Amino acid sequence: MPEAYFTVDHEYCITYLNPAAEALLGRDRSDLAGRVLWHEFPEATGSEFEEFYRSVMDGVQAAEIEAYYPPHRRWYEVHAHAVPEGVAAYFRDVTARHVASTERDRLLDAERAARVIAEQARAELAFNAVHDRLTGLPNRASLQGWIADRVEQKPPARSLCVCYIDLDRFKRVNDSWGHSEGDRLLIQVGERLRRALRPEDFLARVGGDEFVVVLERTSEADLVPMADRLMAALRSPFDLGGRPIVMTASIGLVFAGDRGDAESLVRDADAALFRAKETGRDRIVVFDEHIRAAALARMEIEADLREALSRVEVVAHYQPSFSMTTDIVVGLEALARWTHPRARHHPAEQVHPGRIRNRSHHKPHDTGARPSGARRGRGRTDDEQSSPRDVGQRHPQQLAEGCVAEAVLRALEDHGLPERRLGIEVVESALLHESDAVAATLRRLASNGVPIAIDDFGTGHSSLKRLHKYPVDLLKIDRSFVARLEDPSARPSVAAIVQLAHAVGAKACAEGIETDVQLRVVRDLGIDCASGFHLAAPDSLANLANHHSALQRSRAL
Repeated sequence: MPEAYFTVDHEYCITYLNPAAEALLGRDRSDLAGRVLWHEFPEATGSEFEEFYRSVMDGVQAAEIEAYYPPHRRWYEVHAHAVPEGVAAYFRDVTARHVASTERDRLLDAERAARVIAEQARAELAFNAVHDRLTGLPNRASLQGWIADRVEQKPPARSLCVCYIDLDRFKRVNDSWGHSEGDRLLIQVGERLRRALRPEDFLARVGGDEFVVVLERTSEADLVPMADRLMAALRSPFDLGGRPIVMTASIGLVFAGDRGDAESLVRDADAALFRAKETGRDRIVVFDEHIRAAALARMEIEADLREALSRVEVVAHYQPSFSMTTDIVVGLEALARWTHPRARHHPAEQVHPGRIRNRSHHKPHDTGARPSGARRGRGRTDDEQSSPRDVGQRHPQQLAEGCVAEAVLRALEDHGLPERRLGIEVVESALLHESDAVAATLRRLASNGVPIAIDDFGTGHSSLKRLHKYPVDLLKIDRSFVARLEDPSARPSVAAIVQLAHAVGAKACAEGIETDVQLRVVRDLGIDCASGFHLAAPDSLANLANHHSALQRSRAL
């Protein structure tokens, strides 16, 4: 008989054991015959095997069991039935089958778990595709689709109002307390806006500190009151780690009416927001045709400027600053001048630096002679020279991580230009944030010999404490102060700025000298240097050099 077989009597004494059972159990029949089963296999006592054998002995005609026997580290399949003498049992080792079955079940469980994880991942990807991860609000793609569904329905929804919301001066929060606190503020803003809306309205975060609200079933007369309610929701102090922070917002509104697609509605609301920011922030502006014209003009400027950079229409001019004691040139302020081929005039304030940020590999063409001196560079021609902006273009991650100082120093090294020959100007308003990143950048530049100038000084209400925090070599007095110097009552404020500059170890420079009287007063007040059209207009290096040589010859005569 190939299967293992044994019998026991009614006292559970082993009465027979075949050779297959001897081999499987590792015991000789002569050692087991006449002995009590529970004595020879004590680990079976109290186990499933004992319960099984006793049930057969007590009257169950036939039964089977599959169970694990720890001493043998095996799974046994047992078929037993009652016989007149007691119980007869067939058994075999099914460990391999049981392990295979267990492994199959494990693999099936793993497969089911993998399917669940994959479904969750797909659901998460689908959610993230149309939602903002930080706030959980719908994103720009979801917003466009939501508006499009209503604009394109038959008949189209004409009572939609799009509100483009932007927090005022949100960057100060990130600069002062870090991006984690800025994220916490954005989450709170989203929650407040959501609570201020009706169930049928739609709220999305479209990037940075910008949110868009779409109001359904709203008349034009209700636009501003609804926007006022949104602004009121944001005016209460926010809690950032126990710090109460008061924020304001600007809102641009557009009513759908007979307008076209979703993209144009959002674009027009954004244009109205731009006007709200441009005219002072913390206000609501409703889109109209004047705003549309201004937006088109801005786009035209951007298009013209892109062409101007490629056609080298932007040239570098330099305005000299003169020492008030020796009358010699002590510095040149580099200015970009745009000569439009169609004689179209674009005021300088319209051409914001942000419009050419992504075109920084184009440099204003220098129409004058370049400073002489050996280059420590790598053998590049003048056409291959770079500016600090060029370094930022080739190494955008550096600038993104605040490595502006390294970019400037790298550009100086590439050009073989001594650090003292390049001055960096920072507008005074930038110091009001008391940003550690700004201070570290300026200190890094100053420690390498790059002079630091504070431009438009007097307009930002800097304190002596702030000036001591930053390395300052030159305070440039804003031209609005210089323009009033012919009035004696305006002179004490300029004298105070001069004293403040000297107190921090810096020099004072007056900008915008237009008359002899202003020049005389500037000298009398002890200002170190000055610039302005009365002294010299901005021009190319070549023209300035020729003018300077002619002036020297006339003085010699």
